[in-house]
Parts: sequence; structure tokens; C-alpha cells
Amino acid sequence: MIAKESLITLIGLNRFYQNRLTKKSIMHSVKHTFRLQGPWKCRFYPLGKPDGSSFAIGENYNGEEFKVSMPKSWQEIAGENAGLMKLSRSFHLPSNLEVGDELFLRLEEVHAKVNVFCVNELLSQQQESSEIVVFKLPKPLPAAPSISIEISTNEKTDWSNPIGLWKVVSLEIRIT
Repeated sequence: MIAKESLITLIGLNRFYQNRLTKKSIMHSVKHTFRLQGPWKCRFYPLGKPDGSSFAIGENYNGEEFKVSMPKSWQEIAGENAGLMKLSRSFHLPSNLEVGDELFLRLEEVHAKVNVFCVNELLSQQQESSEIVVFKLPKPLPAAPSISIEISTNEKTDWSNPIGLWKVVSLEIRIT
């Protein structure tokens, strides 16, 4: 008869190896990763200032487009203000795409409502994204497709809990 401690150890080892196999198989399906860092176009539409007052015309957050170097958290761009942030950028299609390769967009730990668009086509709506989210890009794509990501929150944000694209957004080539 197997002792209770030995059985618990065996179950723990089994879970450990299942997780390793899962991570390994996921990694093998990703052929190449491109980081979409650097300048993004940004527009911010606030719900209002944290004290309840509205923004004055000419302040940075009246829906006018400005450039922001990503990755950056919501708080670094908009402070504690709630509202809607639209981030967009174009990219060049990788030249090493082969038959059977698929393109995916990967977001990590956004912690807010997210809408993702590729060439003005809605790919997904996520109510609350806290883990890694991967979106398959449609085919065919133009030579320089654009990605738009809308992030929104209805509540004042807290600096201790970053939201938005504070981790690198990446484009992945995967073998299907």
C-alpha cells in the first residue's frame, strides 16, 4: 500500500510534468515572435477627472491623437482617469511566412475591457483580461496591416495595479 505522502508527491510530480509538456508544446508551435514596441498612435477619451471636474479644452486628453512609446501602463499615459484609450500602429508582414503559417497577436495582463481590431475588423471583445490573450489575425492581410486596440475602464485606476498595454504586445508566427 502506498503511503499518503508518497501519493501526494506522485500527484504533484504528475501535475508538474503535465504543465511542462503543455508549455513545451505551446512553445514549439510558435515559430517566431516580433515585439510591437516603440511608437503607437494614441487617443484618450476621459470620463472626467478623478475629482469629478471635466477636462479643459487644450489639455492632452480631449481625444486628440498623440504618440506614445509602448509598452506603457494606462496610469503612465492617463494617470488615474477612467475612460477609453485607443492605441494603433501598423506593421510590415514578416517576409518569412510559409504555407501553413498563421499570424497571431498576443497581449499580456491588460486587466481591463479590450477590443482588438485588425484592418478595421473586430477580432475580439474581452470583458476583463488578466492573463495572456492571443488573437488569430485574418487572412489575407495587406502588405502593411494596422492593429487597433481599445482599452476601457469605468473606474478610477490605481497605480498599484497596472492596466493597459504595460507588457510587450507581440506578433507571433505559428505553425498550424
